[in-house]
Amino acid sequence: MEKNKSKPIFVSHAAVDKEIADKVVDLLNTALGINVTKEVFCSSLEGMKIPPGKDFKHFMKEQIQEPKIVLLLISQNYLASQFCLAEVGASWALSLNAIPFLIPPVAHNDMKAVLTNVHALKILDPSDWNEALAVFKKALGIDPNISRWERKRDEILENIKQLIPKQKAPAIVSFDKYIELNKKFMDANEEITEMEKENQRLIKLLDNVKKMKNAKEVAEVELESLPVTEKFERLLDAAKQTIMRLPSTIREAIYYHFRNEYMPWPQGFDHEDEINNIKDAIERNLLCDDEPNGLRVNNEDPKVYRALEALRKLGSFVEKAYENEPKFVEAYVEKYDHTLSFDSRNFWEAHLL
Repeated sequence: MEKNKSKPIFVSHAAVDKEIADKVVDLLNTALGINVTKEVFCSSLEGMKIPPGKDFKHFMKEQIQEPKIVLLLISQNYLASQFCLAEVGASWALSLNAIPFLIPPVAHNDMKAVLTNVHALKILDPSDWNEALAVFKKALGIDPNISRWERKRDEILENIKQLIPKQKAPAIVSFDKYIELNKKFMDANEEITEMEKENQRLIKLLDNVKKMKNAKEVAEVELESLPVTEKFERLLDAAKQTIMRLPSTIREAIYYHFRNEYMPWPQGFDHEDEINNIKDAIERNLLCDDEPNGLRVNNEDPKVYRALEALRKLGSFVEKAYENEPKFVEAYVEKYDHTLSFDSRNFWEAHLL
């Protein structure tokens, strides 16, 4: 059985763009004098359709084997059709003489997803059709009347312009918009991943809490689960609540305690009030006078003991922060303008004295 031969012109278009394809074929006929029935294959138009009884895919494959020109009418519907994109791929794979025409709102950037670095023409631009005319002349060996060509070209392009707003376009986006949305999608996925991690952390926290026997243990588990800045604020508040209940003399002595030093007795006649406060603290068993070394806090006093315990936790956090939380340390220095050091007077004057 004789194989069907490709017609010289193959018009590739989306089925829903039938009316626009019809106008393009009309332009070939009326402006260039091409016998469209014999020389043009356009799958949706009368007289040029697939013959009855023919296998659709097989016949389409035959028709796109050796045409002299392939017109690609690239609309939003075209870009949404896998079959149309297959025709583009075939044109490229077979190195056919393909002329892409862009139907608004499709723009050149949208071609990135179809044909990279291929020069595409605008279907409503008369000068672009003149560029295509040069290809028609060379490929088909025709020499149309220019005046007739220009008149019919402008008339039919105006018809196409009226049809474009009526086309039912699918919900697709430009290639650049796709890249933008895809980035947002990937960023959102990362955020969701972080949220899932946080959710797992909270689930684990809840499981641990369920195993606790008292409120103190629950508080310890909750504290460990907090973000670093919030954990610091929580430890600092706990230390303040205990140490600020003590006289300033005791707070000063506790500062020396964490420096592993004795607090010296004030010297001179202008420190009488301070000396009296120290003597009062000694009488109340808040301070001990270890001559000749100096003064130290009495860690057996319940109020002092609670303050020391809260401060030890704060001190431990500060010590570990340098190794485990460098960004937190950097932020602290930026905020308070001094080194984050638990035994530094700058730290104590800023928060505890």
